[in-house]
Order: sequence, then C-alpha cells, then structure tokens
Amino acid sequence: MNTPISPSVSTEKTANERNDAKAGHDSPQNRQVTSLVFAIGKRIMNQRLNVAMVNQALKPIFKDKEGTMIRTIFEEKYDEGFAIGVAEGKAEGRADIVLMLFRKKFHTVSKRIENAVRSMTDPTALESLAAHLVDCQSPVEFEKALH
Repeated sequence: MNTPISPSVSTEKTANERNDAKAGHDSPQNRQVTSLVFAIGKRIMNQRLNVAMVNQALKPIFKDKEGTMIRTIFEEKYDEGFAIGVAEGKAEGRADIVLMLFRKKFHTVSKRIENAVRSMTDPTALESLAAHLVDCQSPVEFEKALH
C-alpha cells in the first residue's frame, strides 16, 4: 500500500539563512525593514498606503538620520522650486517686454497674440521673439513668427 509522501517541515536553517545570520543580515532591524517592505508592497498592491504607518515604522530605523534626511529633502525641494520660480519669472518678464514693445510699435495687442506670448515658457525664445518684433512691419507678420 502506497502512502502519500508529505513534505517534512524542517526547523533547521537553510544555507542562505545561515549565511545571512553570519553576515549580520538577520538583525532585528533587518527583519523590521523586511517586514515593512512586505507590508508596503501589500498596501501598494491594495492601493491603501498609509503614510503615517510608514513614517512610524521607519522612525526607529532612521532615528539618527531622520533630521538630516528631512533637511536634505526639504533643501532639494526648495532649490528645485526656487529654480522653477526663477525660470518662470524670467519668462514672464520677457513676455512683458515683448508685449510692451508690441504695444509701443503697433499701439494695441490682440488677446490672441497676448495669450500666445504669455504661454511661451522659454526665456530664450521670448528674447528672440522680441528681436524679431523690431523688424516686423505688421502685427500679422509678428503673429506668423509665433507659429
């Protein structure tokens, strides 16, 4: 009579587990990180990631580095936002100059031209447009340069 073979449950550690333990990968901190990674993965799969839970779980792991990490992230985002603001400011200033020159030359600016100029975000392109405006003989000629 054949009896079904059932897999035996071994309490002995595998070679990988023994190597991890020797290398220090079996620390409570690493188990906590691994547990957290699996929890985050599961939450992401369920699209219910709780930021507070992640922050709370990471706090003991990064307690010494938390202030530095937050400052670094803040500084990066601040610098990024500042650079974007400077670029937008340059574009807006140059658009204002193009429109002022257009009004000076042709006395009025249509909404279509104003919107087209204000929608431009490249300061260099706006500078070229201002230089082109000097040579334009009519608003129609300028408007062709916008397209």
